[in-house]
Amino acid sequence: MNKAGQTALAIAEFWHHPAVSHLINQHKQQGGSADDNNVINFFGLSILDRFSHKRTDEEWLKQKLMDQTTTFVLFSQGSPYVTWSDSSSCRVCRFRYNQLQFLLEKPKEDRPTLIFLGVGKIPLLESKPSPLDSTSPATSDLDNPAWFAVDVADVPEDTIKEIAPSTELLSPKNYLALMSLADIEAGIIGLARALFSWHDRYKFCPTCGSSMRIEEAGYKHVCENKGKVKVVDLSQVHFLFCIYQSSHKSTNSLYSRHRPLAYIMTSSQVQTAPPLRKEDL
Repeated sequence: MNKAGQTALAIAEFWHHPAVSHLINQHKQQGGSADDNNVINFFGLSILDRFSHKRTDEEWLKQKLMDQTTTFVLFSQGSPYVTWSDSSSCRVCRFRYNQLQFLLEKPKEDRPTLIFLGVGKIPLLESKPSPLDSTSPATSDLDNPAWFAVDVADVPEDTIKEIAPSTELLSPKNYLALMSLADIEAGIIGLARALFSWHDRYKFCPTCGSSMRIEEAGYKHVCENKGKVKVVDLSQVHFLFCIYQSSHKSTNSLYSRHRPLAYIMTSSQVQTAPPLRKEDL
């Protein structure tokens, strides 16, 4: 159930998807759970504390980056590097700093895109405990292991396999394999994939076309031209409101017509401009 109180079945029926409706009804008839209170967003569940107040603390991030308890997950062209369990389930392949040192110690301009995902302990699944995981209990949240996502699109897959022979780059054609991820790992993949997709789409400033610089551990874009900050906020709607003066005594508002009996204003700012001639409108 989503925040609006709609179930998957209700949405499928509203948008006239009979095949999807049939599958959901079939699942319920076969004994599927009908308890909507337990339904969650699979890729939205994460037990990591995102620690947003530390995204601007470069010294703390640098220390966590080199910490031997820090975990790195690798992505290339939006696809994660994964391993497979004995039950053929997909698992996130985890890396340590000493394995990626050749990448993370490059000059800042040549360093791959790095995203801070948060802090928290997520046990390894279906594997024997590692000496790196048998550390003493954390006394505070600051002592918990950090998680980072790294974009290694410029690194050949063979190089990554030399570091971890059992890993492989998940093919985009096999994206459904991500549904076999454990719940505690799916949220990590979901967050990292969304941020890498955002960086890929907004490489240039939408206002002036200059290149964008990534700051605050992967959560902010800054235009290289005069340092204008560009923060994406899809919850805001911007309008354009044009006023033109048809004569010295009358002022009119200029609207754009969207459909019959519906008009749209287009700006939240009203600025003075030279009077428009009637033939220019």
